[in-house]
Amino acid sequence: IEWMFIPTAQIGPDPQNPKGLLLGLPKMASQGTEEDARLIDGLISHEIVCHGLNTDFSVTLKPGVEGDLTNIIEDPRGELRGARIYPGSPSVIHETLKILVKRNVFHGPKGTEQPPEILASWLVCELRSELLKQSCLAAFAVQYRRMAVDVFGQSLVNDIKAIALEGCYSGHTQGAADASAKIVQLL
Repeated sequence: IEWMFIPTAQIGPDPQNPKGLLLGLPKMASQGTEEDARLIDGLISHEIVCHGLNTDFSVTLKPGVEGDLTNIIEDPRGELRGARIYPGSPSVIHETLKILVKRNVFHGPKGTEQPPEILASWLVCELRSELLKQSCLAAFAVQYRRMAVDVFGQSLVNDIKAIALEGCYSGHTQGAADASAKIVQLL
Protein backbone atom coordinates (compact mmCIF):
# COMPACT_ATOMS: atom_id res chain seq x y z
CA ILE A 1 0.00 0.00 0.00
CA GLU A 2 1.34 3.40 -0.98
CA TRP A 3 -0.04 6.93 -0.53
CA MET A 4 -0.02 8.75 -3.86
CA PHE A 5 -1.07 12.06 -5.40
CA ILE A 6 -3.90 10.47 -7.38
CA PRO A 7 -7.61 11.36 -7.60
CA THR A 8 -8.87 7.92 -6.53
CA ALA A 9 -7.51 4.57 -5.42
CA GLN A 10 -5.83 2.22 -7.88
CA ILE A 11 -4.33 -1.25 -7.88
CA GLY A 12 -2.08 -3.05 -10.33
CA PRO A 13 0.98 -5.24 -10.63
CA ASP A 14 3.77 -4.29 -8.23
CA PRO A 15 6.86 -3.36 -10.28
CA GLN A 16 9.11 -4.55 -7.44
CA ASN A 17 7.33 -7.85 -6.80
CA PRO A 18 6.21 -9.79 -9.89
CA LYS A 19 3.79 -11.90 -7.82
CA GLY A 20 2.33 -8.97 -5.89
CA LEU A 21 0.00 -6.04 -6.35
CA LEU A 22 0.55 -2.39 -5.44
CA LEU A 23 -2.44 -0.54 -3.97
CA GLY A 24 -2.26 3.23 -4.30
CA LEU A 25 -4.42 5.38 -2.05
CA PRO A 26 -5.13 9.07 -2.68
CA LYS A 27 -3.67 11.55 -0.21
CA MET A 28 -7.11 13.22 -0.01
CA ALA A 29 -8.23 10.28 2.13
CA SER A 30 -5.47 10.71 4.71
CA GLN A 31 -6.70 13.63 6.82
CA GLY A 32 -7.46 11.44 9.83
CA THR A 33 -11.18 11.99 10.32
CA GLU A 34 -13.68 9.20 10.96
CA GLU A 35 -15.10 9.87 7.49
CA ASP A 36 -11.60 9.46 6.00
CA ALA A 37 -11.29 6.08 7.73
CA ARG A 38 -14.60 4.95 6.18
CA LEU A 39 -13.48 6.31 2.81
CA ILE A 40 -10.19 4.40 2.98
CA ASP A 41 -12.02 1.23 4.05
CA GLY A 42 -14.27 1.40 0.99
CA LEU A 43 -11.49 2.33 -1.42
CA ILE A 44 -9.46 -0.64 -0.23
CA SER A 45 -12.53 -2.90 -0.40
CA HIS A 46 -13.22 -1.87 -3.99
CA GLU A 47 -9.62 -2.24 -5.15
CA ILE A 48 -9.06 -5.61 -3.44
CA VAL A 49 -12.50 -7.23 -3.88
CA CYS A 50 -13.07 -5.91 -7.39
CA HIS A 51 -9.66 -5.68 -9.01
CA GLY A 52 -7.30 -7.60 -6.74
CA LEU A 53 -9.45 -10.71 -6.88
CA ASN A 54 -11.18 -10.37 -10.24
CA THR A 55 -9.21 -8.24 -12.70
CA ASP A 56 -6.83 -9.91 -15.12
CA PHE A 57 -4.05 -7.33 -15.35
CA SER A 58 -2.63 -9.03 -18.43
CA VAL A 59 -5.58 -7.57 -20.38
CA THR A 60 -4.13 -4.30 -21.62
CA LEU A 61 -6.36 -1.25 -21.47
CA LYS A 62 -6.64 0.51 -24.81
CA PRO A 63 -5.95 4.24 -24.74
CA GLY A 64 -8.77 6.78 -24.66
CA VAL A 65 -12.48 6.09 -24.52
CA GLU A 66 -12.14 2.34 -25.06
CA GLY A 67 -9.86 1.91 -22.04
CA ASP A 68 -12.10 4.17 -19.95
CA LEU A 69 -15.12 2.06 -20.90
CA THR A 70 -13.29 -1.15 -20.02
CA ASN A 71 -12.60 0.17 -16.52
CA ILE A 72 -16.19 1.42 -16.17
CA ILE A 73 -17.53 -2.04 -17.08
CA GLU A 74 -14.86 -3.90 -15.10
CA ASP A 75 -15.83 -2.15 -11.85
CA PRO A 76 -19.35 -3.59 -11.51
CA ARG A 77 -18.20 -6.89 -13.04
CA GLY A 78 -15.53 -7.27 -10.36
CA GLU A 79 -17.69 -5.99 -7.50
CA LEU A 80 -20.52 -8.38 -8.40
CA ARG A 81 -18.12 -11.31 -8.46
CA GLY A 82 -16.33 -10.17 -5.29
CA ALA A 83 -19.57 -9.82 -3.34
CA ARG A 84 -20.08 -13.59 -3.68
CA ILE A 85 -16.95 -14.13 -1.56
CA TYR A 86 -17.19 -10.99 0.60
CA PRO A 87 -20.92 -10.27 1.01
CA GLY A 88 -20.24 -7.28 3.29
CA SER A 89 -18.23 -5.44 0.64
CA PRO A 90 -21.18 -3.86 -1.22
CA SER A 91 -22.33 -1.87 1.83
CA VAL A 92 -18.77 -0.73 2.61
CA ILE A 93 -18.24 0.39 -0.99
CA HIS A 94 -21.66 2.11 -1.09
CA GLU A 95 -20.76 4.04 2.08
CA THR A 96 -17.60 5.24 0.32
CA LEU A 97 -19.59 6.37 -2.72
CA LYS A 98 -21.87 8.37 -0.42
CA ILE A 99 -18.78 10.13 0.94
CA LEU A 100 -17.48 10.74 -2.60
CA VAL A 101 -20.86 12.22 -3.58
CA LYS A 102 -20.73 14.45 -0.50
CA ARG A 103 -17.21 15.54 -1.50
CA ASN A 104 -18.40 16.20 -5.07
CA VAL A 105 -16.15 13.55 -6.62
CA PHE A 106 -19.32 11.95 -8.03
CA HIS A 107 -21.89 14.52 -9.12
CA GLY A 108 -24.66 15.21 -11.55
CA PRO A 109 -24.24 17.03 -14.84
CA LYS A 110 -22.78 20.52 -14.81
CA GLY A 111 -23.91 21.33 -18.35
CA THR A 112 -20.44 21.47 -19.89
CA GLU A 113 -19.98 17.74 -20.55
CA GLN A 114 -18.82 16.59 -23.96
CA PRO A 115 -20.17 13.34 -25.50
CA PRO A 116 -17.37 11.08 -24.10
CA GLU A 117 -17.97 12.48 -20.59
CA ILE A 118 -21.72 12.02 -20.93
CA LEU A 119 -21.26 8.42 -22.05
CA ALA A 120 -18.83 7.62 -19.22
CA SER A 121 -20.82 9.38 -16.48
CA TRP A 122 -24.09 7.79 -17.58
CA LEU A 123 -22.64 4.28 -17.62
CA VAL A 124 -20.80 4.68 -14.30
CA CYS A 125 -23.87 5.98 -12.51
CA GLU A 126 -26.45 3.71 -14.14
CA LEU A 127 -24.48 0.47 -13.90
CA ARG A 128 -23.51 1.13 -10.29
CA SER A 129 -26.98 2.22 -9.19
CA GLU A 130 -28.79 -0.63 -10.96
CA LEU A 131 -26.42 -3.59 -10.71
CA LEU A 132 -24.73 -2.78 -7.41
CA LYS A 133 -27.71 -1.06 -5.76
CA GLN A 134 -25.62 2.04 -5.03
CA SER A 135 -28.64 4.30 -4.69
CA CYS A 136 -26.61 7.45 -4.03
CA LEU A 137 -25.91 7.54 -7.79
CA ALA A 138 -29.47 6.85 -8.99
CA ALA A 139 -30.52 10.49 -9.50
CA PHE A 140 -27.28 11.21 -11.39
CA ALA A 141 -27.93 8.15 -13.57
CA VAL A 142 -31.33 9.51 -14.59
CA GLN A 143 -29.87 12.94 -15.42
CA TYR A 144 -26.95 11.52 -17.42
CA ARG A 145 -29.24 9.05 -19.23
CA ARG A 146 -31.39 11.96 -20.42
CA MET A 147 -28.26 13.67 -21.72
CA ALA A 148 -27.05 10.44 -23.36
CA VAL A 149 -30.39 10.00 -25.16
CA ASP A 150 -30.26 13.63 -26.32
CA VAL A 151 -26.72 13.15 -27.70
CA PHE A 152 -26.75 9.56 -28.97
CA GLY A 153 -30.45 8.77 -29.45
CA GLN A 154 -32.61 6.22 -27.60
CA SER A 155 -31.79 3.30 -29.89
CA LEU A 156 -28.01 3.72 -29.57
CA VAL A 157 -28.27 4.20 -25.79
CA ASN A 158 -30.24 0.94 -25.56
CA ASP A 159 -27.63 -0.89 -27.66
CA ILE A 160 -24.74 0.52 -25.61
CA LYS A 161 -26.43 -0.52 -22.35
CA ALA A 162 -27.03 -4.07 -23.63
CA ILE A 163 -23.37 -4.43 -24.62
CA ALA A 164 -22.19 -2.96 -21.30
CA LEU A 165 -24.35 -5.45 -19.40
CA GLU A 166 -22.77 -8.32 -21.36
CA GLY A 167 -19.38 -7.11 -20.15
CA CYS A 168 -20.57 -6.66 -16.56
CA TYR A 169 -21.80 -10.24 -16.42
CA SER A 170 -18.77 -11.69 -18.18
CA GLY A 171 -16.71 -14.23 -16.30
CA HIS A 172 -13.44 -12.45 -17.09
CA THR A 173 -11.79 -9.08 -17.68
CA GLN A 174 -11.47 -9.79 -21.39
CA GLY A 175 -15.27 -9.76 -21.55
CA ALA A 176 -15.27 -6.19 -20.22
CA ALA A 177 -12.61 -5.22 -22.76
CA ASP A 178 -14.54 -6.89 -25.59
CA ALA A 179 -17.70 -5.04 -24.58
CA SER A 180 -15.90 -1.70 -24.57
CA ALA A 181 -14.46 -2.43 -28.03
CA LYS A 182 -17.98 -3.25 -29.31
CA ILE A 183 -19.32 0.01 -27.89
CA VAL A 184 -16.55 2.05 -29.52
CA GLN A 185 -17.13 0.24 -32.83
CA LEU A 186 -20.87 0.94 -32.53
CA LEU A 187 -20.21 4.62 -31.91
